[in-house]
Amino acid sequence: MLDHEIERLLDWWSSPPPGLDGLLRAGIVHLWFVTLHPFDDGNGRIARTLSEMALAADEQLMTRYYSLSTQIMTEVFANQFE
Repeated sequence: MLDHEIERLLDWWSSPPPGLDGLLRAGIVHLWFVTLHPFDDGNGRIARTLSEMALAADEQLMTRYYSLSTQIMTEVFANQFE
């Protein structure tokens, strides 16, 4: 069943609905991938990478000038010392 669901995700990733907002695409792919949870380890990192890819594609950039993971870590550490 997991193989079938991964195929569905990859098909959707390759041909997202026309006009789908990039931020929404990033959120959907992230949630979909972590819900499938195909690996014992690294699912969150891969999901964040997919999200970053969706955002970069939406902005039509080859290089990202910010990182979701870096921002998450910055905010986590900032909140720990308040």
